[in-house]
Amino acid sequence: LNGPYANNLEYIQVIIRSTVDTYFASILGPNFDQLNNCVEAIARAKLSVTGPIAFGNALVSLNPHDCRSFWAHGNSDTIVEGGGVFVNSDCASGAFQAFDLSGHASLTAPSICVVGGATYGAGDVTPPPDTGCGPPIPYPPQYIWPEPSCDHTGTNSGGVITPGNIPGSWIIGDVTLQSGIYCISGDVNANAGNHITGTGVLLYLINGGLHINGGALLNLSAQTTGDFKGLLIYLPITNSSIVILNGNANTTFTGTILAPASEVQVNGTDSVYGYHSQIIGYDIDISGTGMANIHYSDELNFDITIPPSIELAK
Repeated sequence: LNGPYANNLEYIQVIIRSTVDTYFASILGPNFDQLNNCVEAIARAKLSVTGPIAFGNALVSLNPHDCRSFWAHGNSDTIVEGGGVFVNSDCASGAFQAFDLSGHASLTAPSICVVGGATYGAGDVTPPPDTGCGPPIPYPPQYIWPEPSCDHTGTNSGGVITPGNIPGSWIIGDVTLQSGIYCISGDVNANAGNHITGTGVLLYLINGGLHINGGALLNLSAQTTGDFKGLLIYLPITNSSIVILNGNANTTFTGTILAPASEVQVNGTDSVYGYHSQIIGYDIDISGTGMANIHYSDELNFDITIPPSIELAK
């Protein structure tokens, strides 16, 4: 291999040389009895890579085309640290574009990348969105999605729940989730006054949504080892149920909230700790009147695998 890809083992160069006998060109002279052809192609064989989802951004909407795929409104105040905001939609015209910040909402982040366009009027946004930044992520993203499973049924004894297959209706009131994977069928609704605690847990919502109402107290953290390290709440791409995140001033989330086909509503909890999370949805809707603090760090969140692929480079 020569040229700019020399000594790069990911690239393969194929050169084909052939000689073709001519018929009519020979009347031009003996030098035209044959033609020499040479064609070249370079392909790249990309190995599988495991790393942060969506370039390590903290707040991500994956919707590829719709307007207002990222919408901050009301009196919400959102502070994002450790990672940026990424809006995958290419909507760039009309009254509402891919990124829309309206009302008296405010948003502060290290960076705001919008594949399409952005509208922000009375609201406060820092820094101004970088529109047309790309590149977009294909939807559905070409990831190896997590595949949690539970081979037994969980138990509920006096509000202490053990891992396994459980109905969403169990996660209500004052409950403690023991460490492990919870494969949940049906909706989970946490109401004001509920206190839900779980350390080293993965909430895998197979077919229902998640609705955390204001006033609920949740203290949840993801597993710190194993295949699902850093993954806290997961709705597979086959589950488009809504996710509503709320809580009170003492609510804490640690780990990735991954719902690639869902609208994710982030409402301020006024918690100083807030979300030590990466929040990924099909659409992101930030509303309410409180403050949402989102602190992202890769070591506390889930890394995903991009499968191997072959692409034509030249």
